[in-house]
Amino acid sequence: MPEESFIRKAKEAGCESFWYKDVGEEEILDVMNRTMAGESVYPDKTPSVKIGFADSLEFTPKELEVLRLLSSYKNYRDLADRLGITERTVRYHINNMLEKTGYETPMQLAFDVAQKGFVVTFKDEG
Repeated sequence: MPEESFIRKAKEAGCESFWYKDVGEEEILDVMNRTMAGESVYPDKTPSVKIGFADSLEFTPKELEVLRLLSSYKNYRDLADRLGITERTVRYHINNMLEKTGYETPMQLAFDVAQKGFVVTFKDEG
C-alpha cells in the first residue's frame, strides 16, 4: 500500500529499514542487503497515486490529515475537533481536494483513496 504515513511510522517505530513492496525483486534484495550491512534504508517519498484528476503528491500535509480522517468521522465538527481546527477549515481543505481531483462529493474522494490504499485509518486515529 502506498499509504503516505508509513515511512514516518516506520521510523518512529524504530524499523531499521522500510520499502514499499511494489518494486522489483532486485530492489527489495538491495534494501535487504544494505540493511544487513547496517544501513538504514528508506524511500525518499511515498509513491505517487492517481486520485481522480490529481496526483497524490499535489495534496498538502494538512489535506492529507483531513483525508485520512474523512471516512472515520460522522461529521465535519467531529473531524475538526479531532484535528484541532475549525469546521470551516475542514470544509476548505475538503473543497480544495475535490477541486484537485474532480470528485463531486467527499464520499467519492474517501472511497477512492481507501480503495487504492493511499490512506489507512489506524485504530488510534478513528
